[in-house]
Amino acid sequence: MKVLNKVVIGMASLVLLTACAPKTTYAEFHAKAVSAVEKAKEKTFTVTLKGTYKDDNGEKKNYDNITVNWNKGSFEATSALHLDEVFLALTLTALRADVIAESDNTTYYAGSTFKTVTKDDNGTSTVTWNKFGLPTQMKDADSNLKISYK
Repeated sequence: MKVLNKVVIGMASLVLLTACAPKTTYAEFHAKAVSAVEKAKEKTFTVTLKGTYKDDNGEKKNYDNITVNWNKGSFEATSALHLDEVFLALTLTALRADVIAESDNTTYYAGSTFKTVTKDDNGTSTVTWNKFGLPTQMKDADSNLKISYK
């Protein structure tokens, strides 16, 4: 009975995980992402970033609770004087699921959430988005960033 229980739970978990963001074509990914971001334009969130990132000079940057706002269609810094917030708002805007370009090196996943996995000479890069097409995680050899919405 215990073995059957484990098999059933394992299969249910697999089904639920693949239902969230099954593998798809770029065209379907993009269409669903455009629709999701449209719905996000009705929302407001406080957006918090945590993690590490290596800049173009090879310097490791630590981000600990940098906060910006999502205000009915755009990311906004709380103050133009906080350069980290301005940079974050611009970066997150460029990472919305609806503006991701098609690439031969990328596998696309779209369902109730979104995900891309890109393989190139630098390794593997994974980006995930929430149901509104807003980025929730970026992970590659140089970065591991988590973005939360409240």
